[in-house]
Amino acid sequence: MPHVWRFKDIKPLIVEAGSLVPIEFAERRVLQLINPGPKRSGFTTDTLYAGIQSVLPGEVAPAHRHVAHAQRFIIQGSGATTAVEGLEYKMERGDVLLTPSFKCAHRATAGLTRAAGTTTRSARVRATISP
Repeated sequence: MPHVWRFKDIKPLIVEAGSLVPIEFAERRVLQLINPGPKRSGFTTDTLYAGIQSVLPGEVAPAHRHVAHAQRFIIQGSGATTAVEGLEYKMERGDVLLTPSFKCAHRATAGLTRAAGTTTRSARVRATISP
């Protein structure tokens, strides 16, 4: 089912999550974009997972291994970095970063502003390996 998530509508939820959930308790603050359609698969589409991650200034989201290929599109912020297999990449608003499957990645924000970006990856791979 087609659906539009407007950033102006979901941004307050991302900001609220940043104030309610310390990174130490969640590792990642991600607002999952779950399709409200009749299938209710828990994903964005039948084959795609998407979410918006928020990283506050000075935070580091711990490294994790990506089973599926992942794509990040930075919506807001500056001074954010992602390290993939130990190589650090600076990310600014409008940048797109690809993380190959089975690679280890983490995100950090050294800037003075919140960094937020969309994450998309294959939902089929995730559904297949999830318990």
